[in-house]
Amino acid sequence: MKIYMGYWSVGKEAGACLIFANSSKQAKPLVYECLKGWLEDTEWTQVRVNLIRNKPHLFEQANQELLKKNVPHYIESPRSCKKCGWWGEKLNEKGICESCLKEVIE
Repeated sequence: MKIYMGYWSVGKEAGACLIFANSSKQAKPLVYECLKGWLEDTEWTQVRVNLIRNKPHLFEQANQELLKKNVPHYIESPRSCKKCGWWGEKLNEKGICESCLKEVIE
């Protein structure tokens, strides 16, 4: 399985979901399924998927049963930093990402 970020390609609305799939072709329908629930007028041509590299910690957020069975799936609301709200970075035990921790130290 690979890790992908699914998101919209148009408009001012922002949102992204976390996808676990074997290919981008397999991931895109999952992105559409997730995002169409957020905005009713979401169209197939508006969704995009990007491969996420070098972030194996994101596998911790996968549905472990589905991951073991190699079943593609999405996480609608990945765990995110309690300070900045972004997801994708490693979080410490308090839920703060490494980038926000660096800001506090500097």
